Amino acid sequence: MESECTIQGADIVSPKIRIAIYVQTSLIILKIFSNQKEIIKFALFAVGTSFALIISAILQYHNNKLHYIFQIEVTYLASLLILVSYYALISLSTIPKKRIYSIIGLLCSLASLLMICYSIWIWTTIKWKLSEQECGDKVKVFWLTIPLNPTGWVRVFALISLGSNVLIPFVTSIVFAILIFTWDDDDDDDGYYYDGDLKIAMACELCYALPIIAMTIASSEILIHKNPISEIPINWGVKEIVILIMVGGDVATTILTIVNQCLHLY
Repeated sequence: MESECTIQGADIVSPKIRIAIYVQTSLIILKIFSNQKEIIKFALFAVGTSFALIISAILQYHNNKLHYIFQIEVTYLASLLILVSYYALISLSTIPKKRIYSIIGLLCSLASLLMICYSIWIWTTIKWKLSEQECGDKVKVFWLTIPLNPTGWVRVFALISLGSNVLIPFVTSIVFAILIFTWDDDDDDDGYYYDGDLKIAMACELCYALPIIAMTIASSEILIHKNPISEIPINWGVKEIVILIMVGGDVATTILTIVNQCLHLY
């Protein structure tokens, strides 16, 4: 009798990494909704985490031939962080008015560009590389709970979608780079606008963003749990430490901000 095929788990998508990223995402959404003026700076932690994830995945593939299913999972997680970073960047209550915000915007755009290029490489090579990996014929990607063949029409659709969007982070990178060198730091305008009408606008933005974030998280978890993956090891390597430092910094900053706001109430 043929033994059941299983894919050796990879610690880059271990439960602690995924939970940390979901916590970081939730914190940024909370900060946006509560109109914390330092939200743009906090988005830097999310951008740093996305960089760490993608670079770690590339190095692991180069050294250990990281399975494609985990590389796809990394793109889901990185996309989630970049999405909330962009949302924080364009939030109507946090319109950038100083050079530091343009720098963070540039980093966010570069992270997005790296993620798109990495995803294009994955979906381009998966057609002939996946079959060479263990359980390659068993791997499925999911749209909600619907299993799809990653080497079929989904691959073509992914490449068309990614290719049509690659210019967006490229152009925004140029725009933010120009703003960095042309912004006047002597401008006293802090760039924050918040009134009753904008509260409604932000609520509408959240209604648009939250379903996308929820679907990304759901797809990420279903991909891991519905494919034949063995138990994922929980190890403490450099990438785990870097990612948790990024998330820990975000959590610590949030706590300090909340404490500071409470102290000012008294």
